[in-house]
Amino acid sequence: MEGKNMKRLVALLLTLVLVFTLAACQSSKTIENTTNPSVSNNSGTTTDPKPAKDTMKVAISVDPGSLNPYDRLENVGRQLWAPVYESLFAYGEGDLAPVPVLVDTYKFSEDQKVLTITLKKGVKFHNGAEMTAKDVLFTFEVIKNSSNKAKMGDIAWDNIKALDDYTVEIPYNSVQGLALYYLCNLYIIPEAYMTSVPKEQWATKAIGTGPYKWGDFVEGSEYNLLRFDGYREPKKLEKIVVRIIPDSNVQKIELETGGIDLACGLQHGDVAKFANDANDGFAVMPSNTIAMLKLVHVFPDGQ
Repeated sequence: MEGKNMKRLVALLLTLVLVFTLAACQSSKTIENTTNPSVSNNSGTTTDPKPAKDTMKVAISVDPGSLNPYDRLENVGRQLWAPVYESLFAYGEGDLAPVPVLVDTYKFSEDQKVLTITLKKGVKFHNGAEMTAKDVLFTFEVIKNSSNKAKMGDIAWDNIKALDDYTVEIPYNSVQGLALYYLCNLYIIPEAYMTSVPKEQWATKAIGTGPYKWGDFVEGSEYNLLRFDGYREPKKLEKIVVRIIPDSNVQKIELETGGIDLACGLQHGDVAKFANDANDGFAVMPSNTIAMLKLVHVFPDGQ
């Protein structure tokens, strides 16, 4: 039973790191349900459960080199900071259809050229400040002036406006069939905090609304993501440790010896060996990242 619980736990933690923040929110509930209850032995006495795993160690191959989501708005960056930042919408499971994350309700105008969104209330940034419409407008301005502008569609940038503290109107120059998909690229960052930090320091001091916040890190080596206790849904994990291991053979050795819980950069041949050996204590799980690139992840079972 312990092995099954651990396998399920680690499989779910995969979504915390590599899929999208929404998946992380959904996963936490299941993780709570899979925590081992107290069990009775043959004498009828109750034994204490084994403590739930509180740290997840993950290996990725490439260091994005920045904690600012708009420096590396692609798969390489998202592998590291997916649990730290949240977007207005995120790719859903299965068909990847966008689902609201920081949005409570939304509607398009009759001509489909204006999208009005109402934000969730009570969403906190990692410094404790509440997210409001002004932070969304600020984030639109940041991405407008970055190299990622093209990833947002045909927006009428100068006409985006806040109708009140929680309502934002987003106009488009033409009908956008992928409008909600584009908004999966808009990771909300706080205006007041970010404007207090010199822009050249955003790469090491950016914050978001995700379930984990930045801890200590050594660029090119290891990043610590710490649980954000102000998050709207409690998380079981205290820490996610992301190690940068470019060599796939080293990742494989670290996985087999328990140095990491999840390897995200293995060679296809090694993945096939893990997949074909039903008795090695490992399982292989295919997953789509936000960038919709298919990766294969290997995680341990019953450690």
